[in-house]
Amino acid sequence: MSYSIITTDMKKLKNPEKAKILSRFFKTGKGQYGEGDIFLGIPVPQSREIAERYKRICISNFFPSS
Repeated sequence: MSYSIITTDMKKLKNPEKAKILSRFFKTGKGQYGEGDIFLGIPVPQSREIAERYKRICISNFFPSS
């Protein structure tokens, strides 16, 4: 299981209109407190479905060992 599979699942659910609204609400513009944050506009119930689907994946699989 790889990081790209999870992000692909998330990108399938993205909602650009909602992401735009959330970006403005959370002040993600240059110099604002949320600068650099990225929103996909995925509703919480769908985010939870993805989390549930991949909850057994070991997080260390996504980071190279030092």
